[in-house]
Amino acid sequence: LSARGANMPWYTGPTLLESLDALISASSDDSAPLRFPVQDVYRMDDTRILVGRVETGVVSVGDVLTFSPTNEQSEIVSIRAWPAAQGPDKARAGDAVGIVLKDRIFVERGHVGARADHLPVMTGTVPVNLFWLSSRPLSVGQTYTLRLGTAAHAATVAAIDRVIETDTLTRVPGAVHVGKNMSARVTFRTRGIIPVDDYADNRRMGRAVIEDGYDIAGGGLITLAGIADQRTARSPKSQDIFAVTHAVTPEIRARKNQHTGGVFWLTGLSGAGKSTLAMAVEHALFDRGVQTYVLDGDNVRRGLNADLGFSAGDRTENIRRVGEVAALMADAGLVVLTAFISPFTTDRDRARQAASEAFHEIYVKADVATCEMRDPKGLYKKARAGAIREFTGIDSPYEPPVMPELIVDTQRHDVAACVEMILSYIEGHVRVNVGAPRVQEKDFS
Repeated sequence: LSARGANMPWYTGPTLLESLDALISASSDDSAPLRFPVQDVYRMDDTRILVGRVETGVVSVGDVLTFSPTNEQSEIVSIRAWPAAQGPDKARAGDAVGIVLKDRIFVERGHVGARADHLPVMTGTVPVNLFWLSSRPLSVGQTYTLRLGTAAHAATVAAIDRVIETDTLTRVPGAVHVGKNMSARVTFRTRGIIPVDDYADNRRMGRAVIEDGYDIAGGGLITLAGIADQRTARSPKSQDIFAVTHAVTPEIRARKNQHTGGVFWLTGLSGAGKSTLAMAVEHALFDRGVQTYVLDGDNVRRGLNADLGFSAGDRTENIRRVGEVAALMADAGLVVLTAFISPFTTDRDRARQAASEAFHEIYVKADVATCEMRDPKGLYKKARAGAIREFTGIDSPYEPPVMPELIVDTQRHDVAACVEMILSYIEGHVRVNVGAPRVQEKDFS
């Protein structure tokens, strides 16, 4: 306890008392960054009151709060606490209060108030170290309700990163589901970008509860290592950046090129035919005098995104960069074709935001069985053999576009017909001169 004994010469570590002396007391919730998850919005007379509990930090009258995920800001003009007639000037962690804002901004249940210098991470990728309670196994592709604070989000299991058998504390190799009383690291994908805290940074807000229907199926701790903050990804780190007005306007470029720029985003499973179609369309457009270029997944990862791997965070960043580059190229007057699986709706939505009205989503449709039968790169075979993990369509989900601008079904049509569909669509949206030669038929296989 207090001194090393002669009967344990092999032990060279600290004594129990030395270990206790070395313990660092946990910081109080008051000292953590402010988190005020909104539970409800009340209206009393003409006053709009945001009700909730201060989970961490201290909030005071006069503070300016930023609410996530909207990024809207407003100053606190008063704090209400019931049943007291006069509200306090500040509220601490654990206090259930109402706050009144100076401005009428959009805030609803589930939004999180924080100070601008310590905001939660914004992401659609949420890794959770969880303990599974349900008798129904968790598996890739299933959708659950992910509860974070007062918010409830629909979340799909994108990957099962590892599974631990709690009886033996051994790792289960190649696990494709998580059974009852198992521990696992699971990556969820939400349908939108949501505010999230790492448990290591905020013990209150870094917790998650997973519901299956009306039942609590599991719970765990959020770990955001390697996850890109998509709030800061959309905002420059430096404040000394100013928009540049080009002397050559999009209208001047369009008159010169005889067409406007645009981003035509081909999405679909591996083997659906994205690259084949993109290259064929590029060739046909070029023959018609169109300034065009293809951004392909494999080529981009050789240069621009050579520093990125295939983790959830890196995949999100890969699509973000491509979306921004494609938007710049379209602004320069080019017709940009992209060929990326881009399996998640949130990532494609961010690419759409970058290019705005110039963005056109084209769903290259083919089911997993068809794509696996083609398997031009042998990737499905490797995924089935376990050589590739988190492969889209096998052990990682693909979220088909809900309302794409164009659907090209490569199961029903050959390459030439699909190319003509895409060309016809592009001609109708970037004012391409028609009358060029047709594309020769090519077999997808």
